[in-house]
Amino acid sequence: MKKYKEVHKNEKYLVTFERILQSKYAKYFGISFAIIIVFVVWAFSKAYFNDRSQKVFENHVNESLNSIELRIQKYENALRSGVGFLQGSDYVSRDEWYHFIQTLDPEKYYPGIQGIGFSMMLLPDEVGKIEDQMHSNGDQSFVLKPKGERKQYSAILYLEPLDRRNRSAIGYDMFSEPLRKEAMERARDTGLATISGKVKLIQEIDSDVQAGFLMYLPYYKADKKIDTIEERRKSLVGFVYSPFRMNDLMKRIGSNDDSLRYEIYDGEKRSENNLLYDSFKPSSYISNHESHRTISIGGRNWHIYYASSPEFDAVNSSDYPLLIAISGLILYFFLLYIILELVRSRKMLQIKSEEVKESEKFYRTIFSSVHEAILILEHHTVVDCNDLALSLFNISREELMGKDIFSLPYAIESREQNFHDSIDLAYKGEYITIESSLHLKNSPEEIKIVEFTLSGFMQNDENNLVMVARDITSQVEEERIYRMQMRQAQMGEMISMIAHQWRQPLAIINAITSRMRLEVMLSGEEDAFSDNLIKIEEQSTHLSQTISAYRDFFRPDKPKEYFDIFVLIHNAINLMDYMLKNNGIMIETVLKHNSNLLTYRNEILQVLIVLLKNALDAFVDKEIINGEIIITLDRDNDYCIIRISDNAGGIAHEVINKLFTPYFTTKTKNNGTGLGLYMSKMIIQDHCNGFLEVESKNNEAIFTIKLPL
Repeated sequence: MKKYKEVHKNEKYLVTFERILQSKYAKYFGISFAIIIVFVVWAFSKAYFNDRSQKVFENHVNESLNSIELRIQKYENALRSGVGFLQGSDYVSRDEWYHFIQTLDPEKYYPGIQGIGFSMMLLPDEVGKIEDQMHSNGDQSFVLKPKGERKQYSAILYLEPLDRRNRSAIGYDMFSEPLRKEAMERARDTGLATISGKVKLIQEIDSDVQAGFLMYLPYYKADKKIDTIEERRKSLVGFVYSPFRMNDLMKRIGSNDDSLRYEIYDGEKRSENNLLYDSFKPSSYISNHESHRTISIGGRNWHIYYASSPEFDAVNSSDYPLLIAISGLILYFFLLYIILELVRSRKMLQIKSEEVKESEKFYRTIFSSVHEAILILEHHTVVDCNDLALSLFNISREELMGKDIFSLPYAIESREQNFHDSIDLAYKGEYITIESSLHLKNSPEEIKIVEFTLSGFMQNDENNLVMVARDITSQVEEERIYRMQMRQAQMGEMISMIAHQWRQPLAIINAITSRMRLEVMLSGEEDAFSDNLIKIEEQSTHLSQTISAYRDFFRPDKPKEYFDIFVLIHNAINLMDYMLKNNGIMIETVLKHNSNLLTYRNEILQVLIVLLKNALDAFVDKEIINGEIIITLDRDNDYCIIRISDNAGGIAHEVINKLFTPYFTTKTKNNGTGLGLYMSKMIIQDHCNGFLEVESKNNEAIFTIKLPL
């Protein structure tokens, strides 16, 4: 009886709709409604594409800033290599400095740098001695400049590559010029790399004069304490430094990106005196997008003013809003035509949907004064390290010193190439940077993502190696969250637009089929035609529910929600249902005890999909027929327990201990990143305060999720 009343109610709506269509004002109403729809769709789509264009512009800006910061950090690491080289030797000659710089190969690995040099601090009575020493070493033209009496001098002794520009700087006293002196004193007192303000380099000897700056890293006596400012001043020997010509530097950093135009100023004031670099060409063009960013480089603030280029604006000025509006108008009249045909002929309409799939594919320093872990290797044996290395590897100095690097109690997994091969290449003279995961065996739950930089001391030196390690775990996690939120926001907007456009036609289709069913019921001749009408209603309802499920999944915000975990499991199954059935895989749910949880619903849903997708991949890779997945929901006093098991042959013993290690994957490079299970474990344990465990027995892989009640 209840079902009959619902059908009768839908019939009344349909009769009212028929009367509206037969009204003489119907066509005017239809045209007016179509114009309103076109305008609304155009306005929303234009706002969407403008916002998307701004986000693309901001991404280019962020990439540019990141490139500048990474390149400056890379130059700093080159200076630290120079300090390490000096500290490892009693005396460094010009030829030795030349060979060291040749090993670094600045043109290949540090493009944009003018050179790498060494400047020694001198007292007045030491000037003559150093000039005689340089003369005896073959540099007969060496002289300290500018002349004059000062309390403290500095002299550039070495600067490679020693081209025409750099030769003009040999012997120059940088401590005699205020901007250079300020940066040198700041580096001396802090022990950190610093840069100067805007200067004209001594190397500017022709008409192509560019703005410049210098980077300094202090070199102290190796056997002296440098804990205080006074100790650092007394222990200072000199500086490893690099001069930079700003135009040459920026061309090497941003030569491949024609999307941006920007100006760089040393300081807040936007004036010609502070202008370091300007990529703007004289033009009356007004950019569609602008941004102002500030970055701290070597103790100074650079203000960068970005603007989109004509090429960027041309590519991102989209005609899609108009096309979408026209498409929406065409779709409106097409659906109106179908509705009229259904009202007149009472014929069945079937609509099929397609699934949308998403796939996804973000150094450095030397010795005790730096902020990265450093180890010195000799024939794979650790001969020296700093305290940060002990902290990174969670080991005492006694346990580390004198040990083979590959016999230590930790495991290193690299995504691109074997870590052992990388060290061998570094011993042969190559400069290696590799991203790896560090799994401490005495702390099995602690996994770090580390960037290793490997380089030899000198060219063809196959005995000694510098290993610099930097923990980038939080950076990788932030990049992952940023990419995931952007993708989910974009996909969520698209799904919401589809749901908005489809829901009204689906409601009308349900009303029409309900009326047709009522007519069949009243005629007393229910047959296969009536069953087909019921199937239309069921499929329309399923389509609406599927769209809602996708919209909820792609929500970019992640608030804690109070939800039924059993319902969430079925939502995950529905999202994977087509792929599982298409591969002949049966899925069974076993409900022992249900639970309502207050936690991050979308993140739990993401973990469930990762586990189901991994099970599907295992069935496909092993070509297993009659695959079966069993999901069991249970609870104890403290936790809601979800167990997902499959009969895909289990997991090998040598693999299962590495399963949650970043970049470890059993799939091909194109089919797996090695981050899915690692991120799932972080979501469950770090975000939801639960546990994610795995075991393999009886040819079955069993993943267990425990979430606090």
